[in-house]
Amino acid sequence: MRLRLILLLVVLLPISVLAQKENVPYVLLLGITQDGGYPHIGCQRKCCQQAIIDKSKSRNVIALAIVSPTENKWWLVEATPNITEQLQLFSNKTSGKYPYLPEGIFITHAHMGHYTGLTYLGREAFGAKEIPVYVLPKMKSYLETNGPWSQLVQLKNISIHQLAAEKSEIISPFVSVTPILVPHRDEYSETAGFTIKAGQKNYLFIPDINKWSIFNKDIVEDRHLLTGAEFEAYVFENRAGTSSNVKVIFVSAFESKSTGSGPSNFPDSKQFIENQIPLLIRSGYKLTAQLHNHPFAFHNPTGDIAGIIIPSGCSTYGDISTFIRYNRDYSLSEAWITNGF
Repeated sequence: MRLRLILLLVVLLPISVLAQKENVPYVLLLGITQDGGYPHIGCQRKCCQQAIIDKSKSRNVIALAIVSPTENKWWLVEATPNITEQLQLFSNKTSGKYPYLPEGIFITHAHMGHYTGLTYLGREAFGAKEIPVYVLPKMKSYLETNGPWSQLVQLKNISIHQLAAEKSEIISPFVSVTPILVPHRDEYSETAGFTIKAGQKNYLFIPDINKWSIFNKDIVEDRHLLTGAEFEAYVFENRAGTSSNVKVIFVSAFESKSTGSGPSNFPDSKQFIENQIPLLIRSGYKLTAQLHNHPFAFHNPTGDIAGIIIPSGCSTYGDISTFIRYNRDYSLSEAWITNGF
């Protein structure tokens, strides 16, 4: 079968990409530990004792800030027992440029490390005014029908906004949050994870999960691509009678943190797809096309932002050698080189 190689030059220059770096939406980690924090209650080990003595070694419970500099707005993900420290930490990290309280708070589930910080918004503490709290249906019902959370609703310290699983909540022109259901111990509510789109970047936030093996969502095939990432897309088609089912797998390569250039994890990603192709073919799929994107390099010190659209050569993962091998082994019929996504 003849292999057709297509070179495409695609120029996509959204305003947010051309904006100054400080105006691009981003996320900021405000905590990393399990519900009990660190040092953990009851811990008598040396590591915990050191953190008790030296507060700089303590760590907050997991939480995240979503920041939109253009709008001067931010949102908090999780209301933890460390909310007082985390609000101050955010203010310190952003030099006090943003309002002290967030535009809204997203909560994953009803375990102590993720929602009990809401009590600090009540009249005994801050006395907030209708802070939007975004939750899934069971969590909404739990907050509205159980004290002291119900008092926060009654006194309008918070305003509950119901989310729907797999449906994006657009909270600004630059930011959206999509909840996904995650298997966990759901004694009082369901458990959510969040996919967060901030500007041109995507983030996956799953602070709690029972086992990845029972998670019914394949985040590997659904992995998100960062702006300027080198990536490949593999298109598979399974024809059955008059209908067909198409599956697309994205494989992403990100810049090396150590050098600032070049794909650091492409070999691992390539090994992943090398393992997937024969499995899909055995299940009835055909590899019909492959796309390899060479990104614009906005960080290039020479000022040349155009990534090359000439296919790479005959190295192990070179474009030409890969295309020829896939054509020989899997009857690949079309291969595309793109530039600018």
